[in-house]
Amino acid sequence: MPKFSAGQSGNPKGRPRGAKNTANGLRQRIAKELPTMIDTLIESARGGDMQSIRILLERALPPLRAEDSKVAFALPEGTLADQGEAIIRAAASGELSPTQANAMTAALGALARIVETTELEARIKALEAANAQSD
Repeated sequence: MPKFSAGQSGNPKGRPRGAKNTANGLRQRIAKELPTMIDTLIESARGGDMQSIRILLERALPPLRAEDSKVAFALPEGTLADQGEAIIRAAASGELSPTQANAMTAALGALARIVETTELEARIKALEAANAQSD
């Protein structure tokens, strides 16, 4: 049984059809004035207004992001837990940056989920095959 009748709103007190979105109207008004606003901001910056200078610089030259250098790091053979411990030890010794260690640990976690899913699929297939043989 449907929750709402056909043609009847689930929220009758909601925004009526055809009502204008005030945010879109405001964006359109700002867009019309934008060239003048930018010119005013530039003039204020030329006059030494530090806040105007900061706004213009932040928009034109966004801050640089830190970038880690590439590191060759071999994971040991063994379990995922052994590999995770190796990553933590490498970060603690400074061989890997915390950002690199975090990324590698996240990748190991994703790999663990993939391995788990693959193993579950194999187990389900084996159970289904065993069940089919017993029938």
